[in-house]
Amino acid sequence: MITMIVEAALRSFLLGALVWLALAVIRPRNPHLQKTVWISVLLASIAMPFLITSHLAPAVPAPTYIVSLKSGASAIATPPATWAISATTLYVLVALALLARFAGALFRTWRISRSATKVHEPWTQDDDVRLSLRLRAPATFGSIILLPPECLEWSEQKLAAVMSHERSHVQRKDCYVLWLARLYACVFWINPLAWWMQSRLAALAETTSDDAAVAALGDRPAYAEVLLEIAATPDPGVVRAAAQMATSRHPVTTRIERIISDIAPAVIPKRRHQALAIGLLLPIIAVSSLKLAWGQEASGNSSLEPHMLYTKAPDLETFYPKEAARLGIEGWVTISISLDAQGRPTNTLILDEHPLDVGFGAAASALVHTYEYSNPSHKPAQLSIKVKFDLKDGGPRGPNELPPPPSPAGG
Repeated sequence: MITMIVEAALRSFLLGALVWLALAVIRPRNPHLQKTVWISVLLASIAMPFLITSHLAPAVPAPTYIVSLKSGASAIATPPATWAISATTLYVLVALALLARFAGALFRTWRISRSATKVHEPWTQDDDVRLSLRLRAPATFGSIILLPPECLEWSEQKLAAVMSHERSHVQRKDCYVLWLARLYACVFWINPLAWWMQSRLAALAETTSDDAAVAALGDRPAYAEVLLEIAATPDPGVVRAAAQMATSRHPVTTRIERIISDIAPAVIPKRRHQALAIGLLLPIIAVSSLKLAWGQEASGNSSLEPHMLYTKAPDLETFYPKEAARLGIEGWVTISISLDAQGRPTNTLILDEHPLDVGFGAAASALVHTYEYSNPSHKPAQLSIKVKFDLKDGGPRGPNELPPPPSPAGG
C-alpha cells in the first residue's frame, strides 16, 4: 500500500511541476483558465493510482530477464518488511486524523447551515441565503450562502458586493472543488503538491469572485473598502475550516492591490478554450503516468553487457512465499540489480510488484542474490529481472529458458 501511495504522490508531484513550468512559460493571465488547469491537475492526481495500476497509462517497452517460480512443498515463508508495516501504519494514522478533522469541521458547518434562518428578499434572487448568529463574516457552504444577521443593516452597496462575491463561488462550484482538494490533501498528505494545490485553488477562487464583484459593483475603491471591513471582522473560524470560503488564506493586501490596479476583471473563457487547455494537459498527464512494460523481448546483445551466469541456479520452489502459496496467490516482481565492477550484486530495487504485501518483493530480492553475474565492462552497472510467481502445473521455468540479456543502465 505505502509503495503505491508514494509512487502516486511522486508522479502527481511530477505532473504538478511540469504544469507549473508550462504555465510559467505561457503565462496565462486569466484566473478562470488557470483554475481550469489546476482543477484538471487535481482530478488527474486523484486518478493517478488507477492510471499506474491499469492498462490505460502509456507504456514503454523495456527488455528484461524473466525467471518463473513454482510453489513446492519446501517453500519458505518470507516475512514482510518491518519498515513497510511501520510506514503504512503511520501513514494511515495521519490520514485518518486529517480526515476526521475535516469531517468534523464539515459536520459542524452543516449544523450551522441547517439551523440558520432562510432569507427571502429581492436581493437574494434565487439563491439559498441563510442567516446565522454564529457567523461574523460571509461564507459559502456548498450552494448555500451564509451571512451574519448584521447583513440586514449593511448598505445596499456593501450587500450587493458581498452577494456578487458569494454568488460567484456558488456558480463556479468553488466550495466543492476546495472540498475535493482538501480530501486529496488528507489522503495524500505526504505530497507537497496536494497542500500547495489546495492553497492555489482557494486563491484563484477568491480572485475570480473578486472580479465578479468588481464587475457587478463597477466601483473598485468601494469594493476594496468592503473587503477590508469584512477582513477586519472577527470570525470564529468554524465555517472557514470546513468550507474554506469565509476568507481565503490568500493575503487580503494582495487581493486589494489587484482590485485597485488597472487589471480588468477576468472574463470567463469560452468552453472551447477551456477544452483546449485541458487537451494540452493530456500529454503532460501521460508523461507523468508513464510506466515501463517489462516483457520477454530483449534488445541487441553486446559482449560488454552484464548478464546472468547460471552456475548457482537455485531450487526456485524454495523462494515462493509460503503464505502466498497456501492462499493460491500468483504474481510478479520487476527488480533492478546493481552490480559492482566485478559483477557482484550490491543492491536491489523493486520497480514493480503485484500484488503488494504478500512477500513477493522480498522473495525476489532474496532470489536474485543467489545468482552469479558477469560484468565484462568492469564498471558499475544495472540490469533488470522480472520474477514470475506461478502456481500452474508444469514446473518452474529455469534460467536456461531466459531470453537474451537486456541493455545495461551503466553507472
